Amino acid sequence: ISLLEGFSGKGQLNTMYWSILGDSYLSVEDVAKADAAFSSGLVLTPRHYLLNLRRIGTLETLKNYSKALALTKSASNFNPDNERLQILRPYFEMRNKNIDEAQEALASAQKKQLKHYLLDFVAGKVSLNKKDYSQAVEHFSTVYESKATSEYALQLARALMFNGQQKEAEKTLESYISANAK
Repeated sequence: ISLLEGFSGKGQLNTMYWSILGDSYLSVEDVAKADAAFSSGLVLTPRHYLLNLRRIGTLETLKNYSKALALTKSASNFNPDNERLQILRPYFEMRNKNIDEAQEALASAQKKQLKHYLLDFVAGKVSLNKKDYSQAVEHFSTVYESKATSEYALQLARALMFNGQQKEAEKTLESYISANAK
């Protein structure tokens, strides 16, 4: 990293430099510096697909969902048929509490028959918002089976509780805790 940083003041640097520097920062878990590197690369080439995705990822990690949404929308303008961006759009709309926009973007992705656990996560959140708890349980179950994280365990348990399935909610949390005990 120090070798790469040594180049930063020496003339015009290309997109590859900023990508490698950002990835190097990610390898040592310095997400803020990675974000700055990817951002610098995007100044040179704002349409660069991988730099856009890398920066969107760092913004998500930093929980800067409003910037992640704005960048997802911008990158979608350059790559309108890109499935990954079509999956990220409803996710970041939901993370920004834009429920109606999330629902519209979700419907668009579903119309294109896209499948991804993030789409089920958004569908679960939309279902909770509509108080359609059985649908929320179905979507969060799919998410949790795909990726068993604490957030998804809590969302599933919450949907189960709202759906009147307290024992199942407790079992979900107990199962997650016992599987992830340190």
